[in-house]
Amino acid sequence: MVFYKTGLSHILTNTRLLFFSSSPSSSSIAAMRPEPHTRAFSLLYRRWQHDARRLPLFALMLLVCGELTPFAVLFLPRVVPFTCRIPSQVEKVLREAEARRRAARRLVAAGGAAAGEDFARSWSGGEGRAGEKKDGKGGAARIKVVGAARATPEALAMILDLPVRSWTRKKRLWSRIHERLHFLNVDDGLLAEAGGAEALVAEELRLACADRGIDVLGRSEEELRTALGRWLHLTDERRLGVEERQKAVLWLLLSEESQWDRFEG
Repeated sequence: MVFYKTGLSHILTNTRLLFFSSSPSSSSIAAMRPEPHTRAFSLLYRRWQHDARRLPLFALMLLVCGELTPFAVLFLPRVVPFTCRIPSQVEKVLREAEARRRAARRLVAAGGAAAGEDFARSWSGGEGRAGEKKDGKGGAARIKVVGAARATPEALAMILDLPVRSWTRKKRLWSRIHERLHFLNVDDGLLAEAGGAEALVAEELRLACADRGIDVLGRSEEELRTALGRWLHLTDERRLGVEERQKAVLWLLLSEESQWDRFEG
């Protein structure tokens, strides 16, 4: 119980960091607050949102289950805020997410439904443009998103570790996918400005890789830095341009990491 109370206090601290007042009593909190428009601030706000959404249900679980809460959360690991998760829960969530990604990519590779054409069109900004092959020589700037035409929104959501429910409307699912891809676009830019993969500590590195559909379990820190560095290189908007970057992101998400070398050049 002490562990969970400490975790809940961390949520309160994060709330103060994000929404501190100008009173003298909050000066120590203000000193720790990340600068706005930085990656640190963006991630703190995103994780606070994640925890705040789960707080009511988790608090109720804590109240009802009391000392049995550690056993109850084994069956509902995703209702637990980040700050209250023990390492075994973190590993379980990652393991389940990686299994869903592998299953989704197998579905795409096997030729799933053509619902992904809607996404390919809307994500690239025009009818049929996501599937077009540009003229000129090959290379990373000429990536063609052929897999998108076989990707269902459910498969893309699974790869992005978004919740997929049988009652979720496809329009809402596409909206969540776009929101996550927009986050990756912004985060890639902020990460590049901050120094890239080499600038991250081990835990932040794992989280950044997981956000991009990169498997992290059983891998060394060096392997993860290499994988994240490749992602940032292959999706570099300064090198590819906006449209080609969008295609590259979709390609990498739909592909196993072992296939990324086909996009390098």
